[in-house]
Amino acid sequence: MGLLVLMGSAGICFDVGYLEHTQRQMQTAADAAATAGAQEIVSGASSQIVTAAQIAATSNGFTNGTSNVILTINNPPLSGYYAGNADAVEAIVTQAAPTFFMRAFSINTATVYARAVASQVTSPNCVFALDPTMADALEANNDANVKVGCGVIDDSSSSSAAFATGSASINATGINVVGGYSYNNNGSFSPTPKTGVLPITDPLAAIPAPTVGSCTQTDPNWQQLGGQTITLYQGTYCGSGLDIENGMKATFTSGTYIISGNGMHIAGGSTVTGSNVMFYITKGNGYSFAPLIIDNGTTVNFSAPTSGTYTGILFFQDRSITTANTANSATSLAGGANMTLTGAIYTPGTQLNVSNGTNTSASYTIIVADSILFQGGITLNANYTGLTGGSPIQVATLGE
Repeated sequence: MGLLVLMGSAGICFDVGYLEHTQRQMQTAADAAATAGAQEIVSGASSQIVTAAQIAATSNGFTNGTSNVILTINNPPLSGYYAGNADAVEAIVTQAAPTFFMRAFSINTATVYARAVASQVTSPNCVFALDPTMADALEANNDANVKVGCGVIDDSSSSSAAFATGSASINATGINVVGGYSYNNNGSFSPTPKTGVLPITDPLAAIPAPTVGSCTQTDPNWQQLGGQTITLYQGTYCGSGLDIENGMKATFTSGTYIISGNGMHIAGGSTVTGSNVMFYITKGNGYSFAPLIIDNGTTVNFSAPTSGTYTGILFFQDRSITTANTANSATSLAGGANMTLTGAIYTPGTQLNVSNGTNTSASYTIIVADSILFQGGITLNANYTGLTGGSPIQVATLGE
């Protein structure tokens, strides 16, 4: 009799252990489903939340409607801390799992349950080099002291994706590289880059490009003369683009400025200011592309919109413009410029060159470019308290 009791207890323990193992696997599936659903919110594809969550659960061994599995996806969550939060996704997985020894007590199945909630939150990263294969996609040289108050992502798979030389340094909260990194001549990284990470997609890909309409400004008289004090208004700038000549003092009123050809040039000795502004740099209306150029000796104080479609986006370069299809396409922030750029500098297809710029007074500055070359010291902060919802770059993370 004692042996039977012992065998029965061992059998029950086996069943309980099996159910706990199933629950752990189920929790992994619930976590993956919730995260995948939240990632669709981040990507601006909320209609795909359920589909993405189901695919993630299936890839982790639990398919809705198969083997007694029931997968429930709620956006917003119906319970818990995130209940009613439209930026969160709740995944609940249940299954009537089979028992073995407990069948002797007429218990043939036991319901196993797992729940997870994921939401979109501000990304811990604010510097992104997107080129997938380029050597030195992220480079610092010429004594550049780069201080970044957030993380850095380098998408290049090159063995020398990140490179520091000539006593240059890159200091960040974290440096993640798909490929490898190298340094010489007293170059340095802090902390040591983490290599072999998975590549990411363009973190601002979901933001729509503005519609380029007809020209509202074409070679206005003020662009031909220096030393003027002018006020500018949103619209589509054509002809010679948007050209601030030497010695000008220009105030940009809030709004979206579309540079439809020939770029944006802020010449040395000029002073420009503008809050709640976004500059879209493209080509069109019969004019060819040219990039943003800020010359040596300028004073620039720009801040991005704090609400609306372009919240946190300061400079947005046409995604169709790439280094491969457009010559002289690199954005240049020249040495000696006194820059306070509050917002994202977004040049996903071309290089961004930074020389001796200072951004210490900007609450946040984000860089998303095909490749990045630092040739002078710069400080990039990451304080998004002035933006509802935080950084324009969001990631999906588990909350429950």
